[in-house]
Order: sequence, then structure tokens, then C-alpha cells
Amino acid sequence: MGVFFWPVLIFWVAGAVYSLRLGYLILADAGVAWVLGAIVATLALVWGYVRVGLRQFRYRQEILPFEIEWFFLLNRYALLAYVFALGAYAQAFFGADWDAVVFVVAASASFGSLVGCFLSKAFIDKQGIARKQIVGSAGAKPRETGIGHDRD
Repeated sequence: MGVFFWPVLIFWVAGAVYSLRLGYLILADAGVAWVLGAIVATLALVWGYVRVGLRQFRYRQEILPFEIEWFFLLNRYALLAYVFALGAYAQAFFGADWDAVVFVVAASASFGSLVGCFLSKAFIDKQGIARKQIVGSAGAKPRETGIGHDRD
């Protein structure tokens, strides 16, 4: 699982670091109101994204291993929003007036994915959700094949 999990996690960590750099470049010359507005908007979007994402798993009794983590790390809408935001910034598609919005979208997608991934364990423990055992995984009991056993 780590062969697939770690590269995606590293992608979002790199995306978050790049979003911070992007925010610094965009907001370095902006006033305090613009900077605070961008930070508040980013935090609000991250909070909303994580809350709505975790809400989908609230009433589940049992989930697959890493199901919530994969939901956040491989969310196609977050990935598309991040890629389009970076593309819009690279091509200067919206102009300098909209660069703060580009930063908010990129930072919200990257940090939302990371926060959702890292808070999933606490959410699972709080909700009392069990993780399914996958046959053949470490610690799982081997399946009985019925060979050598009397069948009634």
C-alpha cells in the first residue's frame, strides 16, 4: 500500500509548499486586508472541504483500510482545482487582479487533502468505525479452503 500511498502524499506536500510560495509571491506587495482575507478564505475552504468529506463516512460501521485517506488524496475535484489554479497562474489567464483567488484555490485543495488525510484516524476513532481486514494482509487469519475438512 505504501508504494502507492507515499508518492501521492508527497505530491500533495509538494503542492502545499508550492502553494505557500505562490501565496508569498502574490501577496507580498498586497495590503494587510488582502493577506488576511486570503488566509481566512483558505482556512474556511479547507475546513469546509474536510468537514464535507468526512461527513460521507459518519454513519458507516466499517470501512476499507485507507479508504478515507484515499478519498482525500485522490479526490479528482481537488486535483482538478489545484491543476487549473496552477495553470491559470502560469498562463496569467485571469490577470493580476485574480491571483489571490488562484492562491486560495490552490492552497485550499492541497492543504485540504493533507488535513483530511491526517485527521482521518482521529475521525475513525471518534466515530467508532471499524476497519475491514483484507485477506492476505499482515495479521489477517488465513481463509479455510475446506480441503481436508469434513463437510456436512
